[in-house]
Amino acid sequence: MPTNLEELNEYEQQIEQYKQEIDTWQVDYSQWKEERESAIGEGEGVISQFHKNYGSAFGVNVGKTWAILGGLAMIFCLSIIPIQKRKNIV
Repeated sequence: MPTNLEELNEYEQQIEQYKQEIDTWQVDYSQWKEERESAIGEGEGVISQFHKNYGSAFGVNVGKTWAILGGLAMIFCLSIIPIQKRKNIV
């Protein structure tokens, strides 16, 4: 705490400047927070709606799906052999 009058006046000016800076910061922060929260809220709504509509598309068993795909590829490859033999006969 300042002891003489000049230091006290300077100290009070610094306090006032600090209060003004804090007030400005609070206004800026409130505006930033409001904009951020609205953007995040919109994003969460979009993600929630997407998950609600298409969420089951991501719940697949990858191993089972690859096994089915491999089985189909095997069937197609093995079906080519009789087709080629028949083509050679005709």
